[in-house]
Amino acid sequence: MTADLFFQLLINGISIGLLYSLVALGLVLVLGVAGIFNFAHGDFYMLGAYALYAFYAVLRFNFFISVLLSAAVGALLGVFFNQSMFRYMRGNLLKAAAATIGLGIIARQAVLQGFGTAAKGVRPPFPGMIHIGNIILSADRMALIGYSLFLMGMLTWFLTKTKTGLAMRAISIDEVAAQLQGINTRRMYLLAVSLGFALAGVSGAIVAPVYTLNSEMGDQMLFLILMVIILGGMQSPLGAVVGGLIIGLALSFGFHFIGGFSDIFIFLLIGIILLFKPWGLFGRPIHI
Repeated sequence: MTADLFFQLLINGISIGLLYSLVALGLVLVLGVAGIFNFAHGDFYMLGAYALYAFYAVLRFNFFISVLLSAAVGALLGVFFNQSMFRYMRGNLLKAAAATIGLGIIARQAVLQGFGTAAKGVRPPFPGMIHIGNIILSADRMALIGYSLFLMGMLTWFLTKTKTGLAMRAISIDEVAAQLQGINTRRMYLLAVSLGFALAGVSGAIVAPVYTLNSEMGDQMLFLILMVIILGGMQSPLGAVVGGLIIGLALSFGFHFIGGFSDIFIFLLIGIILLFKPWGLFGRPIHI
């Protein structure tokens, strides 16, 4: 393998890995704080992509304003569904599964009715390629890395440097102790769900210029982020980041060298890790 090829595969793996990490972080927040396993998380990622398409390609808003609006759409949906559904099924996996699977079906049908069955594309805000010696990199993929790092940095700052973020982390570690410290758990549940949905929406928005949009894109993403959080740990934000990068790099390098067998390789890798770390690399036993 040449150094140029290695760097090309590395950048591709990092770009998709950071995207998986960002989407997975939203799911981890909702699960870790609110106790809801959202099986429709991938579909809200898909809705974020279509919201970007509507604001940017149809209404002709500025790209960055469209991204913010897509995140806002996700957050508002999170508030609505938390107040109308999630607050009554917290900690009940079967109820959450039935409700969120139903939400996913509704989301896909809404997109099909509103945008049709044909795949959609979004004009890249940063077209062209970046040349570094013999290495050719897509400007959009580099932008995707930048967006993901910025959003993950903001989330890290929020969770580690603000009182609200620290309160959310406290609930995810020990809910009873957090209540004894006077933390308003209902408020934290609402914030976690809205923030998780916003992360799904903004992830779909920033990836819209890179990939083709269709109503089934959320299913594939859900499958991938499930592998990410199983590998990294179901309630661990750090695990979501590390797991996303491992999966992204494994797919990038694996597809180049072994083609379609890369999926099998990833399953084997996860299986081996779980033999020694049953709760994932950074996870702990959970009860949902």
